Amino acid sequence: MKKWLLLCSVWLSVSLGAQVLRPIRVALLLPLQTEMTKRDKQMDRFLDFYTGALLAVYDMQATGQPVEVHTYDVGKSTRLLAQTLAKEAMQAVDMIIGPAYASQVPMMASWAMEHQIQTLFPFSSEVPEMDYNPYVMQFNPSVALEAETMAQQLAAEGNIHCIFVTADENSIPESVRQLQNQIRAYQLPYTYTTIRQIMADSLSGQLSDTATNVLLMNTERYANVRIVMPQLERAAQGKGLALLSRYSWQSEPIILPQLYSTVFHELEEDKMTHYDALYRRFVPKAREGGRPCYDLLGYDLMTYTLQSVRAWHQEEQTEREDILCRPFRGVQSDMRFERVGEGGYQNKNISIVQTK
Repeated sequence: MKKWLLLCSVWLSVSLGAQVLRPIRVALLLPLQTEMTKRDKQMDRFLDFYTGALLAVYDMQATGQPVEVHTYDVGKSTRLLAQTLAKEAMQAVDMIIGPAYASQVPMMASWAMEHQIQTLFPFSSEVPEMDYNPYVMQFNPSVALEAETMAQQLAAEGNIHCIFVTADENSIPESVRQLQNQIRAYQLPYTYTTIRQIMADSLSGQLSDTATNVLLMNTERYANVRIVMPQLERAAQGKGLALLSRYSWQSEPIILPQLYSTVFHELEEDKMTHYDALYRRFVPKAREGGRPCYDLLGYDLMTYTLQSVRAWHQEEQTEREDILCRPFRGVQSDMRFERVGEGGYQNKNISIVQTK
């Protein structure tokens, strides 16, 4: 894998077929740990992302479209990012994917606007220049957008009774706070409970007999929820109780109905068959499971990027905004970017999943 990475990590350009096409130039800015003697296994997911992105490049090249990929290891620091952005080659690319860390986003966003180069942030859910910078794109929906989408879904369901688990105000995550605010804004009925009351098996007395009860915990971590699951399951017997969950909790043994938001969809068999064949052909290691899969994320985001750049090369009369906002369905992710006023683009393709 290391040898394969080094062969691909600087530049990749292949032109197939007789037709001369304008090459697509993309820069990838990722923490690949190429200079580290001891790898951080937690960061290997970015190498998986990079692997999937290169497989998307091969797909595009196979159509006869030349592609140049300039890959830079920018680590976690703004220092390495600044050194990379100073390179002359960066100003010649059509589009940039990355960097990965929130601390690097402000510098990258400002550079993108100064040089007028479209930049897609694959991991950050908050881009500070979104309201006025038309060159930034945000794949992960903002906390506010996810909260509003969930509240809209609850309001559309009708006959909902929400229960907030209280906590010290300073310890409540922003995502929970935003969702509470949106539930209030949609005027959904709600009451409060505490972890102590749940542990004392008093929750059942607060549940409505005529409405679907929806419980919003005061944490994003399932480890903080596990202790009360037996009491929640007992309280739910004979009454409707659903848990406002997290995508990351789906591997946990929760028997309650759950609602959670996600930008991922069920894998499509035909697309996965194609992708698996590509992976076996080019990558000398077995794929790892789990959701979301970072290699599939890299594949989907690079495929979207290459298709968008090719379209604005070939459709000169079409506004770039119209091209960037075209719906895209990938192997794992759907994308529906919408422009924020005169600013950048947010992916607003959020699905609400309800389990039974």
